[in-house]
Amino acid sequence: MQTINLNPNLLSELFDLISQLDSEFSFELYDFEITEKSLTCKSYLSLEPDQIDFDLDDFIANWRDHAENPELLYNFTWQIDIENKSFTFNW
Repeated sequence: MQTINLNPNLLSELFDLISQLDSEFSFELYDFEITEKSLTCKSYLSLEPDQIDFDLDDFIANWRDHAENPELLYNFTWQIDIENKSFTFNW
């Protein structure tokens, strides 16, 4: 087991994003991998833009803009891998 130092407020923001993604889109996220600078997870459902009612990039950007601790997300970026049905969030 490896110890990872994470800001608890940042972790709270990430859990909020994951919760919103799951409740808005029902992606059924799984296989989480977290490091000190990133979080990756996969979805059982497709991330194809034509199969989702919302634009995921807009949804995540809106979440970031309205975060409780926006200063923690100054360097926050994300990547959506449609082929592997995964999200990677970097900070």
